[in-house]
Amino acid sequence: MIGRLQTAVEYTGTEASPWGELKLISGGANMMLAAKIAEILDVPLTDPRLRHFPDGEINVKIEDSMRGHDVFVI
Repeated sequence: MIGRLQTAVEYTGTEASPWGELKLISGGANMMLAAKIAEILDVPLTDPRLRHFPDGEINVKIEDSMRGHDVFVI
């Protein structure tokens, strides 16, 4: 792993992290990939509510608070 993600993952133990807790969010494109990444990083996968409209648009609603977290969208 590289960059900030590597550093944030290293702090998942008992040490205090200079960044927020990791949050992973997946859209509908590849849930299997998102689940595998969450499993490897030992981070829960945040499940957004996706609503598809007839004209092709998508509405995404995230119930969990993302404040103070490092959020990665897959």
